[in-house]
Amino acid sequence: MGKQKALGLVFAVMLASDLVLGNTKIFIFTWSGFMIPVFVVNYLVGKFGSINKVILGTGMGIGANLFFYGWTNFGWMGNVCE
Repeated sequence: MGKQKALGLVFAVMLASDLVLGNTKIFIFTWSGFMIPVFVVNYLVGKFGSINKVILGTGMGIGANLFFYGWTNFGWMGNVCE
C-alpha cells in the first residue's frame, strides 16, 4: 500500500469517525498526538537505522504510546480547567 496511502487511510477513517461520532475541542490534541510521533519516528529511523530493527521498533512504539497518552491527557486537562 505504501506509507503515504496507509497514513491517508488512517486519517480518512479518523475523520469519518469524528464526523459520525462527534468530537470535542480537544481534537487538535488527538490528531496531533498521532502526527507528531509519525514525523519523529520517521526522523529517528533515518538517524538510527543501523540499530536492530526489533529494538528500534519496540522503543519507538512504546515512546509513541507514552507520548500520545501524555499529550492527550494534557489537552483534556486544559479543556477541563477552562
